[in-house]
Amino acid sequence: MGVIFDTYALLAWFRDGNEKYRPYFESNEEKFITLLILMEFYFFLYHFAGKRKADEYKQILRLNFALLPASARTAVEAAILRSNMLRRRKRMSYADCMSYALAVVNNHKVLTGDPHFRGLERVIFVR
Repeated sequence: MGVIFDTYALLAWFRDGNEKYRPYFESNEEKFITLLILMEFYFFLYHFAGKRKADEYKQILRLNFALLPASARTAVEAAILRSNMLRRRKRMSYADCMSYALAVVNNHKVLTGDPHFRGLERVIFVR
């Protein structure tokens, strides 16, 4: 079993230095990101810190995280999850829904502190 790091977790560690995330970043467990998480994280850094900083952190991610591929099946599962979450008045992003669907399909967990993940199975919730 591995851990999918969502954008919240990446920013909490790399930007904010939240020490509660240290055990997960230093763990020997398999660490994953999704293509959508890479996109979100890169966007945030590019937008607020510039291309050089975004490229620097992209390289860190490439060296420390495996990119977890998604299939059409996972995309459908993520779409269903997003619909169900919206019905519960939780505005989960497509990236978050994809991460969670990939966690379920691949028997992984999602590391996050995003409130809309609270109470879901397969979530390591850190604030």
